[in-house]
Amino acid sequence: MGRKAGFSPKAMQKAIEQYSNRADNKNAGLFLKHHMEKYKENMEKIPEEEIAIVPPTLGLKIIDELLTVTNEDIAELFINLLTNASTLSGVRYAHPSFIEVIKNISEDEAKIINEVYHRQQNNVQYTYLAKLDGGVIPLTDKVNNVATLLSLNFEENSTVYMENFIKLGILEDTSVYYDFQIDEFEKLEHILLEKKKLFEERVFEQQKNGKWLNASIILNKGNYILSSYGKSFVDSVTSNKASTD
Repeated sequence: MGRKAGFSPKAMQKAIEQYSNRADNKNAGLFLKHHMEKYKENMEKIPEEEIAIVPPTLGLKIIDELLTVTNEDIAELFINLLTNASTLSGVRYAHPSFIEVIKNISEDEAKIINEVYHRQQNNVQYTYLAKLDGGVIPLTDKVNNVATLLSLNFEENSTVYMENFIKLGILEDTSVYYDFQIDEFEKLEHILLEKKKLFEERVFEQQKNGKWLNASIILNKGNYILSSYGKSFVDSVTSNKASTD
């Protein structure tokens, strides 16, 4: 039976040393050594019988990325992905496409993954204005509460962050919500009250002219939840499945 292609964690660490020494940029080598100290610490918590061969499609690509990553939150996602790819319990979930996902998220988005969807195991709530007239026609972007769940560098980008997560397949928006979330929705709705009044005045003017007779302005609400792909992603980049801790 053929031997599986890949690297043992020890071989991976040796390759990392070689990468660090050969790095064109001295700082890149230092970044990699710093990140790989954390990988080494993670691996020391893994039982020997759980250690697996790291697929080269994951291992080498992650090392390439860690040569240039300076942000700790993003680096942590890569390191956890590499750790899980080094274990029997985690290697099956560590998909190569997760590397591209991490490459396409910002520092704030890495914090959202780590803090909201992993540590808090929470969802981000949203609301938006829509016209109800034989169908639902969105009138505004979705306003969300992510900035109340953690500290962000750029709170004004919260809508873009959620849209990016959906584009990457990590999140999906659902109109399902729960009674215990009502207070938070009311805070979000308050942000849109002035716009709601303006849209209602516009509807009223149209109705005086015999138009939009059945139209009304509504506040729709829901949650940004993890997709099935997103759950696998979060599991692979935020925790060590085989850790003894």
